[in-house]
Amino acid sequence: MPLIDITPNTPIEPTKEQKLNETKSTIKNISKNMFETIVKRHQFVWDMIWDNSRGLTPQEVVDAFGSDAYELFVFSLNIQTLLAQANINYSFMSTPNEFVINPDGTVTIGELKVTEEPSGDITEEPSGDITEEPSGGITEEPSGGITEEPSM
Repeated sequence: MPLIDITPNTPIEPTKEQKLNETKSTIKNISKNMFETIVKRHQFVWDMIWDNSRGLTPQEVVDAFGSDAYELFVFSLNIQTLLAQANINYSFMSTPNEFVINPDGTVTIGELKVTEEPSGDITEEPSGDITEEPSGGITEEPSGGITEEPSM
């Protein structure tokens, strides 16, 4: 046998069990990273609306979307629903202000949500759902889902 073997090495084929374990590990890591990415991206967009680092008010931000502004709220609710279904520990994010989705798709941002506690202290009130107003607009309510999108 020569001191140096110049014949190419034949790669060792992984066993089926190794292939399954690698596949399982890859899927698990990608799925976990995908969930974390969605949460981070949703938080980033949320902050751009409600806590804008450029000093824009929520109303100024949604006004820039015109009649497509309602999509921000519908999309946010749908993303949060998906996240809550994927992770039992996910908590819905509540808008800090009241808002109304108008029939033309624009959004009107209202006052900060506050509620008086029995002690007399004022705290932010958690909220969650979007339901139809008698005026035909859509407003956020503390229940659960979208009942009407604006007619275009």
